[in-house]
Amino acid sequence: MACPLACVAHGPATSAGPTDSSSATDGRAPPPNYGPIISPPPLRALRVDSSPWFCDFLRLFAAILRVAPAGLHRACARAAGPTRSLLHFSSAVFRTFLKAKIHRATLTAADPDYEGSITLDRAVCREAGLLEYEQVDVLDINNGARFTTYVIYGAKGEFQVNGAAARLVNVGDLVIVLAYCRLAEAEIAAHRARLVLMGPGNVIATTKDQPVSAP
Repeated sequence: MACPLACVAHGPATSAGPTDSSSATDGRAPPPNYGPIISPPPLRALRVDSSPWFCDFLRLFAAILRVAPAGLHRACARAAGPTRSLLHFSSAVFRTFLKAKIHRATLTAADPDYEGSITLDRAVCREAGLLEYEQVDVLDINNGARFTTYVIYGAKGEFQVNGAAARLVNVGDLVIVLAYCRLAEAEIAAHRARLVLMGPGNVIATTKDQPVSAP
């Protein structure tokens, strides 16, 4: 099949030629004479009957122009796969939830001269899912003091507040230790808050995992 593409033939161009010097009446020098202007020969209509691949190329190019926006969008989405783009992160909504709670542990010591932290029984940290140097909030049930610090592992039954926060508590006070996490909307349904309830002598009384309830 012949391609419908064809170039329109150009007719010969005409020119009035250079202006004669005798016609200048304003006193200015006449323009230089470069000789007659030669017009290009007329072009014949371009036929591509003998080049079917060129027609195929034109049809393909036209099809790309029609579907390029949607096609490129789908191709980029497939290439990205499950990864999240920076735009996704910048527009995503994250909520802060309780990750773990150690409830009603008894403080065994308070040392203001030790580098700041809270020393927790390693086995209790294991049950609560707390890592060393993880940030936690500490709430003193006896006097209402609240402060933020980080975890270091200690011996069995040990719950000790160190550093400046040691001046906010007293040995024998009951405390609550809280850790939080940030979740995207898609992660909330599967989240479980780990609760570790302490008994006398800082022995674990019970543990449970609490799901997030809808309002």
